Amino acid sequence: MREDFEVLTVDQLRLKGSLWSQPGLKGTLIWIHGYGEHRLRYAVFAEWLLKRRIGLAIVDLRGHGDSEGRRGQIQKFEDYLEDLHSLIRYLVHQAGINAVMIGGHSFGALVLIRYLQTRTPPSRIRGVVLIAPFLGLPNPIPGWKCKLSRHCSSVLGFLPLPIDLQIERLSRDRSIVAAYRRDARVLKWTSLRWFAETLKNQQLAFDRVNEFHTTVIVLLGSEDALVSQARVRQFYESLPGKKKQYLEFPGLYHELLFEEQAAQVYEVIRAFLRRLF
Repeated sequence: MREDFEVLTVDQLRLKGSLWSQPGLKGTLIWIHGYGEHRLRYAVFAEWLLKRRIGLAIVDLRGHGDSEGRRGQIQKFEDYLEDLHSLIRYLVHQAGINAVMIGGHSFGALVLIRYLQTRTPPSRIRGVVLIAPFLGLPNPIPGWKCKLSRHCSSVLGFLPLPIDLQIERLSRDRSIVAAYRRDARVLKWTSLRWFAETLKNQQLAFDRVNEFHTTVIVLLGSEDALVSQARVRQFYESLPGKKKQYLEFPGLYHELLFEEQAAQVYEVIRAFLRRLF
C-alpha cells in the first residue's frame, strides 16, 4: 500500500513523498526522480516491486511536483544533497526502513552520485542503481552559454531557461510521451543558476570518481539521445573496485522504466537488489 509523508529540509521546506510498503518486505529502494518530473510517475514501478516484496520510497525534489520550493530554481546544488540526507534519515529513523538500497534516474542519478561522494549516509547503503545518469549532454554546449552560466549565474541566476528536451526521445512508447506532454506537474523550464550548478557538479562527479565505493549497477539505453553515452561509459569505467555492473539495452531510449520493454528493466533491477538482501 502507498502512504504519503513529508520530509522537512534543513532550510525548512516541506518535501512531499510516498512510501509503498507492506509487512514482510525484503528491503526498500529509495528512488530519486529526474529533473522536471515527479514521484507519482513511478507508481507502476512501485506496485511491481511491492508484489515482489520490495518497497519503494520517493520524494518530489524541491521545486518539483507537490514539494515546496521555487519552480526550476536552486541556490546551490548542495541543497539537493542535504535534502537526500534528510530523506534517508527520515526513512531510517522515523519510518523504520532497513535493508536500504538507493537509485536514481538521469538528474536524480547525478544527485545520488554527488551525495555518495560527499556525504556519509545515516544508514549503510547496500547498493546503488543508476539509470542514464546525467553526466553530460550528448552535444557540445555553446561557448556563450557556458560563459553566461559561469559569470552571470550569481547575479542573474533566477532567469528562466526553457528545457531543451526532445520529449519524443524520452521513450519509444508513444503513450508515455503523450502523457508526459499532458502532465501539468512536469516542469517545462529551469534557471541559469540550476544550469551552472549542474555543469559544475557533472565535472565534480568525474573529479571525485575514486570516492564512490558503493556496489552499483549502471543502466543505459543504446538509443538514449538525452545524455552523453560516452560520459556515462567513461564514468563507469573509472569507478574503483570490481563491485560494479554495466548493462545497455539495445534500441531503448532515455526512460528505461517507461519503455514498452520496461518489464525487462524491472527484472534486471530486481535481480541486482536480490543479491544485496
